[in-house]
Amino acid sequence: MVSFEFGNYDFFCTKVQMAVCLLVGKNPFAIKPECYARNIELNGLLVFQAATIIADIIAIIMTIIMIWHVSTKYTAVGRKEMSMVFYLYLFLCLLDILTISDFVPFTSSVYPYFVAGYLALTSAMVWCLMLNGFVGFQWAEDGTFSSLL
Repeated sequence: MVSFEFGNYDFFCTKVQMAVCLLVGKNPFAIKPECYARNIELNGLLVFQAATIIADIIAIIMTIIMIWHVSTKYTAVGRKEMSMVFYLYLFLCLLDILTISDFVPFTSSVYPYFVAGYLALTSAMVWCLMLNGFVGFQWAEDGTFSSLL
């Protein structure tokens, strides 16, 4: 039986490679995932998690299509609010590509800042999505500054 402790990412980091795994724990670089995607080499650049990059690129394309469709609907309730969620998700996918695939090297001094941005965007997107659920109740007029906060 696995015991979970607050702040202990060892169990999760051995099962899945996440950007935050290289920054947590007593010896963060010692936590290696047991299962990971194969690496590929492109013009001398070793790219990690190629399957994740492909999934992120597909998600980016689909998100751009959804943003375009939302922007063409002028009378939809919560149109601006949902497009804000989609923009946050678009930037989240871009940061996921940078942090997981070693385009920003794991040992770089700026890598923790990219991971912090990734975690901040994840948190902002979840809060934005949750608060957008209240737009349908019309507590604040949709599309106004107060509903976009």
